[in-house]
Amino acid sequence: MEQQRLRRVAVIGSRPPKNPSDVPEMEGIIRHVQAWMRKRLSYGRFVLVSGGAVGVDSVAEDEARLLEISRIIIVPEYIGEDPRRAPLIRNQKLAVTADEAVAFPSSWSTGTRHAIECFHRANKPIEVFEPRKGP
Repeated sequence: MEQQRLRRVAVIGSRPPKNPSDVPEMEGIIRHVQAWMRKRLSYGRFVLVSGGAVGVDSVAEDEARLLEISRIIIVPEYIGEDPRRAPLIRNQKLAVTADEAVAFPSSWSTGTRHAIECFHRANKPIEVFEPRKGP
């Protein structure tokens, strides 16, 4: 009997804010990521696909380790690439690798919006949680 491959789910989002006034929003996003990971696991095992950045990516990776969820980490390849394009190329690789995604954008970052666009262009399902200030 053939074993079914686990769904690959990308969790994407922002890096920590530079502006201290945005810290409460980031804290709320982190709590939301942690809760989402546990809820998603209740529907069945999956493989986390992450971009390997500090912030939402690293929070999801830490949560996956705690919950014993397998991980695929796709980091930007700055060698041989235009350094400004490396994260954008990584976002495209995330969309190719994952079966679906969940995004936690912030009000201060545009990189997550680009990743969302990559999933839309790939016709892959993506759930987007819009940012909220504070808890």
